[in-house]
Amino acid sequence: MAFAPTEFASDAPSLIEDLSGSRWEPLLQNPCTFGPDTFSKVMMNFIRNPNLNSSWLFRADILLEQDPGQERPPEPTPLEPVLVHFRGFQMDKILIRKLIPRNTLRDKPLDQTCLLYHASGLDENTYATLKKKYARHLLETWAEVTDPTKHIFEDLSIAAFLIELWRQIRITR
Repeated sequence: MAFAPTEFASDAPSLIEDLSGSRWEPLLQNPCTFGPDTFSKVMMNFIRNPNLNSSWLFRADILLEQDPGQERPPEPTPLEPVLVHFRGFQMDKILIRKLIPRNTLRDKPLDQTCLLYHASGLDENTYATLKKKYARHLLETWAEVTDPTKHIFEDLSIAAFLIELWRQIRITR
């Protein structure tokens, strides 16, 4: 299946709310066939290895990696992550990486903050409700040859995320 994203209209409402008041403009959308765990693993791989999708970059050195509630290292550091907070999202991980270019005569290394989030609050309740209501029946009536536990719980998680996303979109309209 080829990647064929759909463009948002130029006046489309933002799908997330930056608590600082900045507007995030949606540009493209594309359905995915994998769950949030797979997405997180792939994103972490790209964060650690930007050379996999950019011929301009040689590597990334991770300068700081911490959970939001984690104490800062005792040694002084000039690195301060640029933090952004979104309504309905919990920050999971903070990273600062130094992007090392392939050609250091043309480009200089660049420090970059990478923030990983998960939707918080209602989506967890929605997932628990969906799991309680549908999981047993789906497991007992699974007709495929594949392992039902892998697919059912991943699909319920995706469904919970989409329900909450649609709820947020309706609220902002």
